[in-house]
Amino acid sequence: MTEVLRRDRLDVKAMHARFGGAPYWMQPIVLVFNGVESEDAWVFEGPGGCRVIVSYDSDSEPGVEWVHASMGYAMQERMPSYNDLKRMHYGVFGDGFAYQCFVPPNEHINIRSNVLHLWGRLDGRPALPNFGWQGTI
Repeated sequence: MTEVLRRDRLDVKAMHARFGGAPYWMQPIVLVFNGVESEDAWVFEGPGGCRVIVSYDSDSEPGVEWVHASMGYAMQERMPSYNDLKRMHYGVFGDGFAYQCFVPPNEHINIRSNVLHLWGRLDGRPALPNFGWQGTI
């Protein structure tokens, strides 16, 4: 019997198609870190040295399945743009909600300075109040 890993909860075929597929985006591969294959993450590589890592997280909030996506470029000097972040949002979350978080400085973790992150629920539902309920934000 084949073991079902947490990364298998992510629909990487749909994500790859939303990113634009081949030839611009390589087929997603399992993240390997320090020679160990990840149980919960995939890597998408695209144009201009763009790299998106998508991971499944069921541990942060009991009963809620979260997805974390990060985007960076091979050139350390290049920071993803707003359009890049929108592309990652659509590629990973489709029409679902996702969030960029700003935490207090003493809780900020930054492994690379040129990487941006989004978090969203696997089911695409919002995790914040509807700030536009009166028609505008």
